[in-house]
Amino acid sequence: MLKLLLIINLFLFDIVNSAPVYTPIENRAQAVKYLVKYGYLSSVEAGNNMNDLQRAVESFQIEFGLNITKMLDSPTITAMAKPRCKMSNINMTMSMGKPDMMYKLHDPAANMKIFTWTIVTFLDKLPRDLQYEAVEKGLQKWADKCDLVFHRVDVENAHIRIHFEYIDSPGSTLAFAFYPGYTNSGKQIYDSSESWTMDNAGHSLQYVVTHETGHTLGIMHSSDPLAIMYPSYNYLGGDYSITPDDESACKILFGEKKDNGCFGPNGKVLLRDGGTVLMKDLRIGDVVQTSANAFSRVVTLLDRNEKSFETFIRLRTQSGNFIELTKKHLIPIKSSENEEKRYVFAQNVLLGSKVYSVVDGKEIEDEVIEISSKTYQGYYSPLTFHGTIVINGIQASCYAEVESQSISHWSMFPLRSLSYIKNMLSVSKVEDFEGIHWYGRLSKQYALPIAKNLGIL
Repeated sequence: MLKLLLIINLFLFDIVNSAPVYTPIENRAQAVKYLVKYGYLSSVEAGNNMNDLQRAVESFQIEFGLNITKMLDSPTITAMAKPRCKMSNINMTMSMGKPDMMYKLHDPAANMKIFTWTIVTFLDKLPRDLQYEAVEKGLQKWADKCDLVFHRVDVENAHIRIHFEYIDSPGSTLAFAFYPGYTNSGKQIYDSSESWTMDNAGHSLQYVVTHETGHTLGIMHSSDPLAIMYPSYNYLGGDYSITPDDESACKILFGEKKDNGCFGPNGKVLLRDGGTVLMKDLRIGDVVQTSANAFSRVVTLLDRNEKSFETFIRLRTQSGNFIELTKKHLIPIKSSENEEKRYVFAQNVLLGSKVYSVVDGKEIEDEVIEISSKTYQGYYSPLTFHGTIVINGIQASCYAEVESQSISHWSMFPLRSLSYIKNMLSVSKVEDFEGIHWYGRLSKQYALPIAKNLGIL
């Protein structure tokens, strides 16, 4: 009797809405179960109520960017047949953005910009190194466009925790993630029964990681069929980037990607006379520590901004030292016992890497035991003759944006030479400016693109 009533209601539902498309009854019954499964309907019984069913179908059509017919028409049934994310926008609060945007935003991820990640449970059918690679590349798609950093760690309390578990049959629910503010915030679950691949032969793990991480960051589904955050799987193969729709959502939450290579205002620098000075008070001509046994004159400030707010990566070491620098700033590290000192971007420093600290006048290899973020007003980028500087007892480069200390140092040779000549001639003009130094601006605008085109970088 209940089934007959459902059929009659669905039949009347189509007549009232002048449905031009015939859909087999069994597909409609499955559609009701689908609407229940993904939260558009509270129960199968609720599907017997025409008003409830209309509202559920309308919500689905809005989320998928379909024509709003409130009917289980052919485009709607077709959309339901596609593999998808288990999350839905229904009953979720849009806390930011505008109703007419194609993307929707949940609460942001606690104003964080640096996230650690790990894989808690692994797939059996895909080598672990490929799983790590897929996750890392999937996360990086957001960092390529927005002010975000992702660090892999080997602890289960990471901000982003990847789990492979059985969800349902293959080709249905691919994965789901928890929004910020929930008990399991940061947890992402991927269906272990799916055929996960590194390309589009099955389902691209990298692509779905990008989608689910959008939820972890606080981004809801978009109704743009081309967007990463579209509810169903729409990967077409090959390399990809987040779309303008995805990017707009991310930038509202985390801001634009920044390549400033600077230090925070409160780092302490040792002067040759034994005194110390805060980074914000450092002046051109000051002679500062650049390594355990060396001091060098500050040539100029490559960048200085006392008003803008900036987010810095904070690296704390075993010795108790810490340093705060932007993600594209270079810092020397040693990742393994057999490795020589090398310079990497701060965003690429991992827990367990060793930086170089000055303790009791000696240089030591100092293990990084904590990575976090801090936001301050003001950022500063001093240039010394040596191209390095010691801040809070930790050695760092004076350079950023190009992940090569030697190339960066040679590129600043004219500027360092000019300063040397001025010093020899006792020319003591004080350079008082805000923003990027004119030499650095020209290098960034002209020299850097040319070097990249020539394959030097």
